[in-house]
Amino acid sequence: MHKFKSNLIALALTAVAATAMADPVVTVTFDNPIFNGSGYDNVDITFRLPGNTYKTEGVAAGRFQGTASNFGLLNPKIFVDGPSDLFMYCYDIYENITHGQLVNYTIDFNGATDRTLDFLGAVNWAMSADKNNIDPYAWLHPVNGNQGAAIQLGIWESLYDASGWSLIAGDFKATGLN
Repeated sequence: MHKFKSNLIALALTAVAATAMADPVVTVTFDNPIFNGSGYDNVDITFRLPGNTYKTEGVAAGRFQGTASNFGLLNPKIFVDGPSDLFMYCYDIYENITHGQLVNYTIDFNGATDRTLDFLGAVNWAMSADKNNIDPYAWLHPVNGNQGAAIQLGIWESLYDASGWSLIAGDFKATGLN
């Protein structure tokens, strides 16, 4: 069974709007298979660890799918496609998830970096057919596993490497792409 990297992109990136509340928690049950409906690409990634060392490992890169429950004070309408069709990508490369896993996530509505938000904005523009009406959530709907993997790698590149946009140089690298 594959091990997958994930901590939601502050889950808020799949939100329509943030509501004022302190650290809301939601339960996510990942689908089995976790890449249900979207596919993925097996790639090798190299990233910096604390202490200025690097680690290389094989991962399945793509968009995850699952369901959200136990909302507490959180309004379930914040989820773009609804809580039963929860789409997400990995943001924290140091965390692991797997098929069918149940996880309680604390949502950080301010967790995404400007660089990541800029990247996702560019993805939305590129994926939207009508350039006068950009879909702000196009990045959640890749057309295939390769596109989902490209978005996932761009998200990691945006967070873990500030030296440019290259998957072959810098603090985050990826090889073995389809």
